[in-house]
Amino acid sequence: MVEGTQEVFVSFAPFNPGASSDIWYVIITVPSDVILARADRTFAISVLVGLIGIILLAMIVWFIARAITTPLIKTTGILKQLSTGDVEHLEVLEINTNDELSEMANALKTLSNSLRLNAEFAIKIGEDKLYEVYQPLSNKDLLGNALIKMRENLLELRTTNKKNQWMQTSIVRISELYTR
Repeated sequence: MVEGTQEVFVSFAPFNPGASSDIWYVIITVPSDVILARADRTFAISVLVGLIGIILLAMIVWFIARAITTPLIKTTGILKQLSTGDVEHLEVLEINTNDELSEMANALKTLSNSLRLNAEFAIKIGEDKLYEVYQPLSNKDLLGNALIKMRENLLELRTTNKKNQWMQTSIVRISELYTR
């Protein structure tokens, strides 16, 4: 019902006063603004809480995604660097999250160190430093064990060359003795 310019809620209830056979009505009118004010306030609070919740949820998702993607991006960078053979200038990856990312970072660190040690050992072999201490990672370390085998073969070749050189020198000296 509209009364003047303000909307109102009208409620009426019939009742019988005393012994009278007449029916009377009690009519209550309340402005709609009064009734809806509390509902409007509750709705506004609900919308505000919902927006704050969505913003907080978005921030939490962003932080979690960043915590996952940052180590993956760093790991990918190191793997790309390793794929070019650059083992000298590798960034040390420190991830202490005690999850799969941490395990992956530790495995990558072990791989990087192993490749660096293998390269250093190969350089020493190339410099004829065949008695340098070197330990492969395991029996399955193909590169490390190949480097050990290469060193053993070079040591064996050195020994054979010394024997051959001694024999050649001896033959030359004996030959010189006979020709005098």
